[in-house]
Amino acid sequence: MVSAPGNAPPKKSKNPQLAQVGSGESFWFVMTTSEQPAESMLRRCWRKNRDRWQARFPWLTAAHRTTTEPKFALGCIPCSAAYDGTPGAVGNKFASFEVTRWPLMKSLFQQHEQTLSHRAAMGEIEVAREPAPKVAEFQETLQSVLRRDPPNPGGPLRPDAGRKKRKKHVFCIAEASRILDRRVFKQARAVTVMQDVRKSKLLIRFKVSYRDRQRMLKSRRGILGQASVAEGGSINLRDATIKVLELACTKRAHAPGPARRNVRDEKMLKRLMQCTHFYTADAESAEQKAGKVLRDGFEPDGLPAILEALLLVIKDRPHATRRLTKRNWFADPYLKQVLQVLVWEKTSLTNLIQYSAVFQQWFQETLDKMERCPKTKDRIKNLLMR
Repeated sequence: MVSAPGNAPPKKSKNPQLAQVGSGESFWFVMTTSEQPAESMLRRCWRKNRDRWQARFPWLTAAHRTTTEPKFALGCIPCSAAYDGTPGAVGNKFASFEVTRWPLMKSLFQQHEQTLSHRAAMGEIEVAREPAPKVAEFQETLQSVLRRDPPNPGGPLRPDAGRKKRKKHVFCIAEASRILDRRVFKQARAVTVMQDVRKSKLLIRFKVSYRDRQRMLKSRRGILGQASVAEGGSINLRDATIKVLELACTKRAHAPGPARRNVRDEKMLKRLMQCTHFYTADAESAEQKAGKVLRDGFEPDGLPAILEALLLVIKDRPHATRRLTKRNWFADPYLKQVLQVLVWEKTSLTNLIQYSAVFQQWFQETLDKMERCPKTKDRIKNLLMR
């Protein structure tokens, strides 16, 4: 039990690891457990220099942290009173009484005294929060990303915005999309994962079927995630797939800024694994074997089955067919040029027809005409193009 200085204002601590006893000018922070830790070097130094330190730093106090192994730690009374228990809420170890290391330098107290979080807890300054960006700024950032504009300082945002600001905007847009995905994952009935490896990068797409609030069957598709696969092999692909599944069920994973503890939704991850019924990958042997290892496990290495509900491990035949035909066509310079003009280029005839407003209008008018006057006499016997 450690006494706080008499001139410190009494404040109620929100730290769940500490309990406050007493009132008025004299109060203490004590352990909430009956176990007392062994005396450490930090505690000896505190007993020797407590009066001198508290005379210079009135906010300084000490307590025993109630962890699995209780430790003697130093902390800040005002910051602990403002600490609400969430990781990164105050931004210093004095607020959560995590200063437990030895040796301890006096300059650490001076550095903490100058932090904005401590000065705000002491009431010396008011922390001005920057207003949230407007919807138009996010829309402009999204258009900039889709256009693949270079991340120049400022970019489509305010002139004083730099690359860090743009990176945060992009992350917020991506996280908003992942939030919608996670809402669907909680209601998933059947999931299909489609993956491909290129240049040591594993990209996984998904399609999930679920029921909405009206009990209507709907589907959603998107990008599940991406992971680096430095070395090939089915085991490495299996581990990378599990990593992508875990990150998909983690809120604010890889957020820019200070490192925060990310919380993974284990219940969502379990449901996602139990509802994954179809696995589609390239015909390459390692990718196909990775799907079978995810379904059946691998006894020689002691790897358990992860996707036990997996029904089919499918080869991506259209992908393989396109690769075979495209490589053969591109081997002939004349044939390559013809296909670029007709099919592959952005200004090709195929793209002009596909994205032409006139052709889209003709197609829509034809559909409306067919719906208004459906044919009932003719009968389709087969699907042969004759």
